[in-house]
Amino acid sequence: MKRFLTLATVAILNGCGATSSYFILSNVHNTSAIKHSNISVGVEKVEVPKYLFKRELATLSSNNQVEFIPNVQWAEDMDEALTRRVIGSLQKRWHNPNISSYPWGVDKQPTAILHINITKFIAQNSKVYLDATYRITNTKTSYSKSYMFDTQVALQDSKPASIVSSMDKAVERLINDIARRM
Repeated sequence: MKRFLTLATVAILNGCGATSSYFILSNVHNTSAIKHSNISVGVEKVEVPKYLFKRELATLSSNNQVEFIPNVQWAEDMDEALTRRVIGSLQKRWHNPNISSYPWGVDKQPTAILHINITKFIAQNSKVYLDATYRITNTKTSYSKSYMFDTQVALQDSKPASIVSSMDKAVERLINDIARRM
C-alpha cells in the first residue's frame, strides 16, 4: 500500500505522464545584408500584453476570452525574446553590430532609440494577429516619430507548431517595417 501511494504521488506531481512542449521564436531569418550607415541603435525592452507573461501559449477563443493551451509553453520570456529577435535581425540585416539593448552602461549614446509596444500578439480562429506601435527617436536632434503596425498571418492548422511559425512570420513583418523606416 505504501508503494502504491508513493507511485500515485509521483504520477500526480509529474502531471500524470503529460509532457510539455516548449517553443521559442526562431533565430534570425536569413536576410540579405544591406549596408547601412554606422548608425547605432538602442533597442528598449519590447513591451508585450500581460497574457504573454504567462509561459503557456495563448489563443483567443472569442474577441475577449484568452485560453491557454495545456502543456504548450514558451521556453523564454516573450518580452526578452522579442527584444533579442529585433536586435539580431537588425544587426544581420544591416551587417552592423552597433545595435544593442538600451539603456546600456557605456558613455556613448546611440544615434537612435527604438521603443516597441506590442498590444496584440495572439492566434484567433485561422490567423495570428500582431498589432504594435513603435517609436524611433533620433538622440542627436531629439526628433521622435511614432508608427502603427498591424498584420495577420494565416495558420497552416491549429497545432501549436503552426501557431508559433505564424507568430515568427508576423514578427519578421514588424521588423521589416521598422528597418524600412529607420
